[in-house]
Amino acid sequence: MYIGKHEAGQRKLRKLIDNVEVDVSYKVNALLKLTEFNFQNNKLEEARRWLTEAENLDSLNPDVHYIRSQVGDLHEILLRF
Repeated sequence: MYIGKHEAGQRKLRKLIDNVEVDVSYKVNALLKLTEFNFQNNKLEEARRWLTEAENLDSLNPDVHYIRSQVGDLHEILLRF
């Protein structure tokens, strides 16, 4: 997302996700982008929610598992402090 245009970018991604005509792979990628954005902004619960939704759409997508490992590992580390 462009610097300073986070809200507009998130709205566009949600619109894409909600569109029934959009291919599942695009929806998963949009969900992963929202996951990464929220994770980078320390919104871990929201990041996990988007990631779970992506996994529900395509549990075989390797990007979902890669990002889950990153989010999960850091979340566990942060809980220790």
